[in-house]
Amino acid sequence: MTDAFIIETATLTAGIVAAQGRGFRFYASHPSMFPLEGAIFDTLKACHRAVERLERESRKNTADTTAPNDTLGRWGSPPTIAA
Repeated sequence: MTDAFIIETATLTAGIVAAQGRGFRFYASHPSMFPLEGAIFDTLKACHRAVERLERESRKNTADTTAPNDTLGRWGSPPTIAA
């Protein structure tokens, strides 16, 4: 039987970790966590810290690259303006 644990933050379910040997392998369930896919951590706490760090970096990078006067919307199409 495999021991598996869900890794969550305040805003998303990042993925699961499964016990493997003396560590834990991470399997991403959210696209922002794909960079950690397959990573092996010594402890669950180390995995959770890495997930939180990546989430903070992702939010920071998104905030830095999104200007209020963008000509394209979130999905690459012109923003919809309500009439």
